Amino acid sequence: KNMAEKFSKSEFIKLPSNLNEARYLSRKNTLHNGTVMFANSIRAHRSPNQAIIFLYGLSGAGKTSSLNHIFGFELIEVIENFESDTKYVTEYMANMKSEVWGVNNLQINFIDMPGWSDSGGEEEDIQNMALIDQFLLNHDTLGSKIYKCYPNIVTIVIDPNDRRLNDKDARVVRMFRALNKLNVIDKERPNVLIILTHVDSVGKKSFTQLLNEIIGILGNLVKCYLHCIPTIVYLENSYEELELRKSGDWTILKDGTLQPKNVFDGMIYIMEKQRDEIGHEAVRIYFTSRGNNKPIKKQYECSQLKQNQITKWSIIIKQEFSPHQLNEVNLALQKYIDSKSDQLSIHTLVLLTVELSKHELTQLSTLQTMDLYQVQEIIQPYRMSKLENQALVMACGVKPYQFEEISRIIGCGKNT
Repeated sequence: KNMAEKFSKSEFIKLPSNLNEARYLSRKNTLHNGTVMFANSIRAHRSPNQAIIFLYGLSGAGKTSSLNHIFGFELIEVIENFESDTKYVTEYMANMKSEVWGVNNLQINFIDMPGWSDSGGEEEDIQNMALIDQFLLNHDTLGSKIYKCYPNIVTIVIDPNDRRLNDKDARVVRMFRALNKLNVIDKERPNVLIILTHVDSVGKKSFTQLLNEIIGILGNLVKCYLHCIPTIVYLENSYEELELRKSGDWTILKDGTLQPKNVFDGMIYIMEKQRDEIGHEAVRIYFTSRGNNKPIKKQYECSQLKQNQITKWSIIIKQEFSPHQLNEVNLALQKYIDSKSDQLSIHTLVLLTVELSKHELTQLSTLQTMDLYQVQEIIQPYRMSKLENQALVMACGVKPYQFEEISRIIGCGKNT
């Protein structure tokens, strides 16, 4: 970075959108600030030209109103009803220019996702998770097959007034367990920002004491189910009705915290910790001019679902939340699936569990007496891939293909 300062800041470059462009620009502009910027982001498994911020949360927790308050204007339309306002996965994009880093095509993308635990019950959660999964697979950056790219920030909006936070069947626990299956959480470089809403009504205890208790509970839940340490901030949605005191552009909570400045500070903290210069600069520029109606456009809306995505998430959610209904084979394969990180492998293995259940191959003792050839014969016309063969051998004890035995039979002239 010290060497990069020799490069004139008046010379702007365009950030690359993929690894091939990144390699070319690295050779062409070795000492440019922007080259240092996107190189660090690629090393951190982030996008080389945009900050991607996921907007997710429990239905009814005030996600939409909270995010509009943070942005300073109505980014997302608020609908006055008791259902989740968001019915699609929608991406909003803003283009920016960074004088500091000498780049003229910096982007910030907000991906607004349906709320978890909507009024439609489990079936609607299945549809929503399938929708998000399909969006990720089709996304130009997050769905890249060349290298794994995580969102810069995954914001999760939660109402702390839920008194069942510690319950294993609580909505927030179920949401974390489902979110973990999407593979958007970076466990090595945590990107989770929890936003607690409606904090002015958390209870009769000391405001600070009760918030600290809730933050402690949620921190442990995230570590347990998302396997990372989150950054946690809090907001009061009804700041106008409650006539909270103001300090410039911010409102002041009971403990003196300035909101939503604390949210920006939380984002910056995450990005600084991960040396994420792309995310840091995009958030800094965008929110410095908060409320100035910078051009935001709806970039992508995913409203058509493929049946195989619905099938996949129906199985995942029913298995994840009803473990007592699982058979031995499904449980063994589920452990194997949890060790996989790429979405294609997970999807393939989940469909295999369906086929085995259809043909009543539910006991490990049964599979352990069979080889892959025998299993394939039973589940015809479904054809198992190399990955599925490996899973059956490693997780369920199925014998590999008995090539030597087949060769011996053919050698004896028997009709096989």
